[in-house]
Amino acid sequence: MKPTVFSYTRLSSFDKCQHQYAERYMKRKVPRHNTIEAFVGTRVHGVIEKVLIGSLTSNLHDIWKAYLESWTQEYHAGIVDVRQYGHDYWRDYGQKCLTTYLDKVAVPEGWELVGTEYKLGLPLLEQPMASFIGILDRLIKRAGQDAYVIQDFKTGKMSQKKYFLQDHQLPAYSHLVVRNLGLDPEVVMKCERVYLAHDAACHTLDVDANRRQEAWHWAQHTAMEALVLEEEIHTRNRVPEAKKQPLCEWCAYRKGERCPMWALSNPVARKIL
Repeated sequence: MKPTVFSYTRLSSFDKCQHQYAERYMKRKVPRHNTIEAFVGTRVHGVIEKVLIGSLTSNLHDIWKAYLESWTQEYHAGIVDVRQYGHDYWRDYGQKCLTTYLDKVAVPEGWELVGTEYKLGLPLLEQPMASFIGILDRLIKRAGQDAYVIQDFKTGKMSQKKYFLQDHQLPAYSHLVVRNLGLDPEVVMKCERVYLAHDAACHTLDVDANRRQEAWHWAQHTAMEALVLEEEIHTRNRVPEAKKQPLCEWCAYRKGERCPMWALSNPVARKIL
C-alpha cells in the first residue's frame, strides 16, 4: 500500500482547521482564489531558487526582471488582497524582499551550501503507512565540520518570537537532517527564520535532541488524527470541524467552499452561501 505523504503544511492545516484540511487534501479542491501574500511569496521563492541553482545571475537588474516577468505571467483575477493595499504595493514588496536577500543573506564565509529547496523525507507511521517530507529553503554547512544551519526565508510579516519557538516546522526539519545525513543524534542544530521584508531580521533556535523528538511526536500524533478523520469521513460521514481563527480571512476555502464557521461569523456570507 502506498503511504500517505504528509508535509508540515498539511499537518498544520489539520491542526488549525479540519474543514480546511478536508477541502484541500481530501476533496482536492483547487481554490478559486489565492491571497496576494501567498502569490508574492511564491514569486520571490521561485526567483531565489533560480539564483541558487545558477540558472539566474545574482545581478539585481536580472533578478527584478525575472520577478516582474513571473508576476505578469502568473497574476490573475482570483488573487485576493484582503488588506487592500493595492497591486503596486505588493509588487514592490516582493522586489524589496529580493533586494534584501541579495544584499544580506549570502552564504557566510567559511560555510558552504548543501542545498536549496532541499527535499528530505522519513517514514512517519508504520500502521497505517505514512511518511513525512520536508523541503528546506536552504541548508548550509560549516566547511570541514558536521555543523549545519537550516534557513527558512519568509516574505510575510515578522511574528513574535514566542510563536516561532513554539512552531514545530524547523525542529521537525532538523530531525530529517540528522536522520538522513547520519549525524550524531545528540547534535544541537541552529535553525533560522529570516524575514526578507524586515531587512533580514532573524529568529534563531538551537534545536537539541529533545526538541527534535517533541516536534516528531507532534507530527506522528497529528498525522494519526488526520488519518482517523479521513477514515471516519469515508465510513461514517463524519463532518470535519470548522475552527474560527485569526487567519480565517486569508483562507482560500471559505466563501465559495461553504465554510460553516465563516458563514456564522460573517454577515456577508449569508448572502453568498
